Amino acid sequence: MFKSIFMSISILVLFSVTIACSQERGRRFSLEDQIKNLKENLELTDEQVEKIKPILEKQREQMQEMRDNFDGERSEMREAMTEIREETDKKINEVLTDEQKEKYQEIQEERRSRRRRP
Repeated sequence: MFKSIFMSISILVLFSVTIACSQERGRRFSLEDQIKNLKENLELTDEQVEKIKPILEKQREQMQEMRDNFDGERSEMREAMTEIREETDKKINEVLTDEQKEKYQEIQEERRSRRRRP
């Protein structure tokens, strides 16, 4: 009896942990989280934050519209989303100092390498 209760609890815990991990991996940052993260990592001024926020808002709108309305090949959508990200990065770089640009590039490379993992 004890073994079957223990086994049931173990399976439940394992199942819960698996679900929690998969949800965390797919979690998207809110706009506020993204801005907060950039502000902390790049030491942005309030003026820079005010310039970057609408850039990120526009990117989110474009990405969501694409997800909602795209009916072509998945690879085509990926390419279009890559173009949107590249344009966003270009606009953000226009707001940053040279030192911040370097750090931003490092952050983007890290993000890309995480995305490529299986």
